[in-house]
Amino acid sequence: MPLAAELAAAYRVGVVDLPGFGLSGDPGRTLTLPELSDWMADWLPVAEAGPVVLGGNSFGCQVATEIAVRHPGLVRCLVLATSFTARPQPGRPADRLGKRADQSLVVTGCRAR
Repeated sequence: MPLAAELAAAYRVGVVDLPGFGLSGDPGRTLTLPELSDWMADWLPVAEAGPVVLGGNSFGCQVATEIAVRHPGLVRCLVLATSFTARPQPGRPADRLGKRADQSLVVTGCRAR
């Protein structure tokens, strides 16, 4: 993850393989978006992180957005790269944030400290 390595020079960075993705173990079934977001929400305090600038790429954007909706106290802002949805749909996480998640990069809620 070249971007994570570059950011780590100035910030504390965590890179996660969600259950069933990358080098993580097989959870035995496909986890739902809410289950993945809850898993990540459980991981953040263990990693002594939060509220965080949470980034996602591709499907990770959907997970990051769901975390922000379900666990807003853990997320300071979102950075979403190459996110996807077929079209805005009521009730989808991106719709609940009032943003379309089909752009190449969306940054929402971030402010300099």
